[in-house]
Amino acid sequence: MTFDEWIRHGYDKGFCSPPVCVTHDGIPTTAIEDEEFDEGYDPCFHGVRLYDDLQMRNGCEANSSQAVWRAIELGWSK
Repeated sequence: MTFDEWIRHGYDKGFCSPPVCVTHDGIPTTAIEDEEFDEGYDPCFHGVRLYDDLQMRNGCEANSSQAVWRAIELGWSK
C-alpha cells in the first residue's frame, strides 16, 4: 500500500482529514472547538508532520524536539 492509499483509507474510514497545510490552511476544527478557543479554553489539536524523505525527518527531529519526545513517550524511539 502506498502512502497516498494509506492516508485515503484513513480518510474514508473517518480517522483523519486530508492533508492540509497548517501554515496556509489552518487546522480543521469544529464550530464548538472554535467557540471554546474563543472563550479562553485551550483545545488540543493533534498534528502529524508528513516528511518528504528521511533527510527531512532527520532535519525536523534535530530542530524540533517535540517529535522526539512524543516518539519516546509512545515507545517509538529509534
